[in-house]
Amino acid sequence: MSKKEDVLTTKLNVKDLELGVFTPRKSFDQKYIDDLAESIKHEGQQKPIICRPHPEKSNVYQVIDGEHRVRAIKKLERHIVRAEVRALSDEEAMYLALYINQIHGKRLELMEEALHIKRMIDEQKLTQQDIASKFKRSQTWVSRRLSLIDSLSDGVKDKIMRRRIKTSHAVELVSLPEEKQDKLASFVEKQKPNIKETRFLVGLVKEQPSKAQELLEKDKDHLRAEMKHEEVIETAVRFDELIRSAKEPWQEEHVCVNCGFKFKINWEEGTIQWKSEPSDSTT
Repeated sequence: MSKKEDVLTTKLNVKDLELGVFTPRKSFDQKYIDDLAESIKHEGQQKPIICRPHPEKSNVYQVIDGEHRVRAIKKLERHIVRAEVRALSDEEAMYLALYINQIHGKRLELMEEALHIKRMIDEQKLTQQDIASKFKRSQTWVSRRLSLIDSLSDGVKDKIMRRRIKTSHAVELVSLPEEKQDKLASFVEKQKPNIKETRFLVGLVKEQPSKAQELLEKDKDHLRAEMKHEEVIETAVRFDELIRSAKEPWQEEHVCVNCGFKFKINWEEGTIQWKSEPSDSTT
C-alpha cells in the first residue's frame, strides 16, 4: 500500500465495497457496463475507483467514483479492484462524486445532477450560491436544474433517470399539468420525436387539446403531417398579411418593347391590363 498526500492507493475486495451512497447516478446502462467489462478483460483496469472508509463499519469502503467499473468487474466474476482511498467528509464526498462525473465517464442526465444538488442543499444545509461557488458555475446553472424537480411530474422524472426520454424533451413539458406531462412523455418515449416536434405537440395540447389527443393515439408520421399542414397554413396567412399591409398596390407598369403599348401587372390579382394607346416614349 502506498501513500501520496492523503490518498492511499491499494487493492480492495469488491465484497467490501458499498455502492449507491454518493453516486449521482440513478440508473446504470447495461451496455456501457458490458463494453467496459470487455475493455477491462483485455486491457485491465486502467483507472482506480475512488472511495472512502465507512464511518461506522471497519474494513468497508463507500464508493465515490467508479460504480460502473465495479459492476464491470463483478460481471467478469473478478474480486479485486484497484482503488484510491481518501479521508473525506460527507460534503466533500458528495461534491467529488458529482464533479468527477461531470468531467469524464458516461454523461449524467440533468435530472441526476438536479437531485444530487438538491440532496447537497438538504443534507449539508448549503445554499444555491454555495453550490454555484463550489462548482464554479452561475447561480442560474443551479436554479435551472432545481426547477426541473419542482416543475416535472414524478413519472417524467423517472423516465429521465431511466433514460427513457431525454431531459431536453422533458424541459418542453414543464408548462403543462402533470397528467398531461405523463401522456406526452409516454408518446416521446415510444415515438422518439425531435425537440421541434415535441414543442409543437405541447402547443397543440394548450391550444387544440382534441387535436393533440388524436395525434397522441397515432404515430409520429401523423404528427409530422399535421406540422406540415400547419406550416402551409401559416405561410399562406403571412403572405396574405404581407399583401394587405403593403402601402402601395402590388402593381407595376411596363412598356412593351415590340409594340410600344403600356401594360400594367397586378401581382395581387394575378392579371395584366393593356392600354389602348402606345406609349409616348416610342414616338
